[in-house]
Amino acid sequence: MKTKIGILGFKDSESQRLVSEIIKDFQNYKINNIEKIDHSNLNDDMDIAMVWNPGIEVGHTSEIIEQLSKNNIPTLIIFSSTMVDDVNLKLPNLEICFIPFSKEEIYIRLEKIIPKIEDTDENKDEGLIDYKIMTINSQRYEVYLLDTKIDLTYKEYELLKFLASNPNRVYSRDSLLKSVWDYDYFGGTRTVDVHIRRLRSKIDNPTHNFIETQWNVGYKFVPPEN
Repeated sequence: MKTKIGILGFKDSESQRLVSEIIKDFQNYKINNIEKIDHSNLNDDMDIAMVWNPGIEVGHTSEIIEQLSKNNIPTLIIFSSTMVDDVNLKLPNLEICFIPFSKEEIYIRLEKIIPKIEDTDENKDEGLIDYKIMTINSQRYEVYLLDTKIDLTYKEYELLKFLASNPNRVYSRDSLLKSVWDYDYFGGTRTVDVHIRRLRSKIDNPTHNFIETQWNVGYKFVPPEN
């Protein structure tokens, strides 16, 4: 079942371009454009919300965000400036982004709220990412390949878990640095290449290559066919 992203205020060309990119890159998610906004539909047909503040009627953003929070819907809001005095930034499950932004920043902030929905799935309740021949147990920090436990360093494990949680999506080296090594990591992108190489040496086998290189872009996790 796909996670449903409700989008509000995405009317101009820049915001619609962003939606097109999300649809292309987040194949496991369904976009629901909410054109008429009122209290009755701020809980309908969405698991998380994205709010494009420039497309919201002046003075209504705070009301919308508070209603989404009351409905326990994780929300990413994008502002055109730092003028956010009317919005309560301490609300739970709220991520903030400002224009101009990079696509990678939007994706990283989305990923911070998306797992709060995905963790309710049956396998996630058990801490499992299951791809038949490979199983990742996020509670025990264990990876099994063809029922054999694979010894990974902590960063190798985190890198694999991150990629495997978003199958078939290409991540740039910079994006992986920010997501796996955190924003404050000052190492170069070569660190990513080194960890990918080590990870491949441990998990790739004659039946399947899990991590694929997208030349001049980055890497993606390719799940095995059922």
